[in-house]
Amino acid sequence: MTLEAWRTPELRELLGAAACDIRISRGRRHLASVDAALAVLRPGAGGRQVSYVARRARRLGGRVLVTQIENYDFFGFLATSPGAPRVVAVQNGVRLAHELATLRASLRGAPQRAQGLLHDVFVCWGRSDVDRMRGAGLTARVALPVGSLRDSLHRADTSRHLPESPLAVVLVKPKTFATSGDPYRTNQAASRRTVLDFVARYAVGAAIVPSMVFVPGSAERLATQARLLAAHYRGPWRTTTSTDRLSSYDAVMGARTVLGDQSSLLVEALGRGKRILSVNMTEDPSLDFPMDGPWLLRRPTYEQFAERMDWIRGMSDAQWAGVIGDAPRRLVNYNPAYPTHVFVKDLVMAIAEDRPWPEVTW
Repeated sequence: MTLEAWRTPELRELLGAAACDIRISRGRRHLASVDAALAVLRPGAGGRQVSYVARRARRLGGRVLVTQIENYDFFGFLATSPGAPRVVAVQNGVRLAHELATLRASLRGAPQRAQGLLHDVFVCWGRSDVDRMRGAGLTARVALPVGSLRDSLHRADTSRHLPESPLAVVLVKPKTFATSGDPYRTNQAASRRTVLDFVARYAVGAAIVPSMVFVPGSAERLATQARLLAAHYRGPWRTTTSTDRLSSYDAVMGARTVLGDQSSLLVEALGRGKRILSVNMTEDPSLDFPMDGPWLLRRPTYEQFAERMDWIRGMSDAQWAGVIGDAPRRLVNYNPAYPTHVFVKDLVMAIAEDRPWPEVTW
């Protein structure tokens, strides 16, 4: 099999020595620094580039190519190349409506993808991902809603400590408040600044100390996020996020309530049945949580925000379970009897060895 090596630590660990690497660069400035398996593909890439990567995969002995979903534009084209390996795209984050619309537009330049074929084998979190993809006019040859790989690995590690907190806030990333010519990023930054103002005011009134969830990484990256937070937040806070890449899951899953906008981690939190509140302070629907419900607030006043927070935090576990219904399963279809990380490995090995594929349970 062949493993694409762009931001895929979980896949590399899962497949281990069975995988060969194709290294990917997103810009020609890296051409001199990567190995002979490098390919640079863009949406609408020509047949010569597609054939090059297909030949590389076959030369490495690959019957199956495993990649993260965000690199569909590099490897989705392989599915149309004669004799190419099967391409398994493993979802690594939620894909929102505006992102899918951009993807659909990018495919119009590729005649072989005119029907909106985005994936060969799409290993996604839940049926809601398939529904959003179809709503954008995109398809996959095979869609397998089996849950989140990283969430599954976190669930499987029973040694992890989940620090308890009344509220976890998922709003701060290294580029959270950066503005540019991109209206989406500008609106997102403005929305998050306002929500943090609400959180600071609410924390004082409710006498709680929120846990701020950062993106795990180096000490320098964590310090950058702490400085960003200090520049835009004036309330009490703490953080337990560390250099451990699953520490953000610890913080979220140990909290009673999780607050954010439309981040992947917030989706995974609701996928576990956690109490969540997603807030969009703009009129831009692309900043909405990917599933509508009472966990979503659009342009609330502070009083409306505080009232909804009190309502969510005050109900019993049974009441919250009744509110969310089957939303967790539609977002993240996790089967404890057949965890996602085990399914993904079995699927890849089955394709590589030309055996029947494992079945999805729903």
